[in-house]
Amino acid sequence: MVKSFGREDYVYDRFDESSPTSRHAGPSCHCVGEVLDAAGNHPNLTLIVVLGLGAYAAGHGYVTMGTLVAFIP
Repeated sequence: MVKSFGREDYVYDRFDESSPTSRHAGPSCHCVGEVLDAAGNHPNLTLIVVLGLGAYAAGHGYVTMGTLVAFIP
């Protein structure tokens, strides 16, 4: 599209002007990815905690193993 209208120089100049600012935006984007990755692990951590507490409760007779298995999705 750019070539068909002969606007290559204009587009290259715009890219060169915006290039330094987009380079500085990289680390902040990386931080967002880390936060989303940590949020994605939240259900796994919750399951580990529930299983740990459930195993403790089943071992001490507070709940039965059937109750624990029925509680875990």
